[in-house]
Amino acid sequence: MKFKFLLFLTPLILLSSCSNDVSEYQVINKRPLYTHEFFQGEGDISDSIMIPQEYYLELDLVNIQGLETNKEIYRLVGSYATYSNILEPYVDIDGDTLYYPTDQYMELVAPFNTSETFYEKLSEYPLSQSEEVVGWDKDRVSLNDSIFQNVTSFDLNMFHNWDLRKYPFDTQELKIQFKSYTDTSLVRLKNTEYLKSFEEEQKLIAENNDLQTGFTVDRITFEERFETSPYYDVAYDRNQVWSVGTYKVHITRDGSWIFVKLFFGGILALVISWLVFIIPLRDFASRIELSIGAVFAAVGNKYFVDSAVDSQVLTVADLFNNIIIFMVVLNVGLIIMKRNVAFKNKLINDTRTVSRISIYTALVLFGLLTIYTIT
Repeated sequence: MKFKFLLFLTPLILLSSCSNDVSEYQVINKRPLYTHEFFQGEGDISDSIMIPQEYYLELDLVNIQGLETNKEIYRLVGSYATYSNILEPYVDIDGDTLYYPTDQYMELVAPFNTSETFYEKLSEYPLSQSEEVVGWDKDRVSLNDSIFQNVTSFDLNMFHNWDLRKYPFDTQELKIQFKSYTDTSLVRLKNTEYLKSFEEEQKLIAENNDLQTGFTVDRITFEERFETSPYYDVAYDRNQVWSVGTYKVHITRDGSWIFVKLFFGGILALVISWLVFIIPLRDFASRIELSIGAVFAAVGNKYFVDSAVDSQVLTVADLFNNIIIFMVVLNVGLIIMKRNVAFKNKLINDTRTVSRISIYTALVLFGLLTIYTIT
């Protein structure tokens, strides 16, 4: 009865643990330029340009090469575009230049990059042609007059810190960061949302790419965070705060065949330890020999997995191996207890009951591991 209740409770736990990835559109409150602290309350009311200015980013991936488990450096090839609706410097009625759009410095952050190549191309498209040339949906991004486009192609060696806690069913996040070195009171970085159409068509990366077999680009998400400058700015009377836009390329792994490859020997060892219960009690020596063989096989399989994946954290693969070793040792212990006259218990002396205890224990442990893996 308890086992049936557990089977009923497990789907409820799975449903309650699932969560939807909802990306909310963040509304940026704008104000006229003359209200900026630069002017200390003496700004000209005619300076009506609205700040912060929004710079829209668009990412296009061409190739991901050399992405291998435990290999920290991989090659990333692609391009990104920056869009703005201000091309000319903003000059007030007194002839003073208040805003230089080309001075709003932003760069792609490539940590530990050992070789980098950038190719830039500047172009300007009227709004009426933007949908035809760039592929934009005017309802997604509302810009006035014209769109200033800065296209940069890149070929980088990027660093990635592997998260192998769910290995071999893990999902990796390749982070591509863009940092604006202008205070957030003037500039904010946003995503064009153009990636949604690519995600619907499964075109998040070029078809002829070198992504290793078994990996798939599942989706690309964008988030904005803020970074405080380490230096004090006299003009602001504070440290500047910078906008950092991060694209996360979610790479999923098809772990089914890897699972079979890694744990086939361990699963056989567990099955052998269960088959021992079928051997007649009078052949106790045969039971012990098979049980010891199963223990060595389970431990040997663990070392095989450890040699395949170098990880400093406890992975799903480690937990699975540990459960197998625990179950094999438990089965050996149950056999010895059944043989020992010191243990006079109806449950222990009944072979069918002992085997059920072992199987139910394994089902509960593997069930809990499955819940941990998929949540």
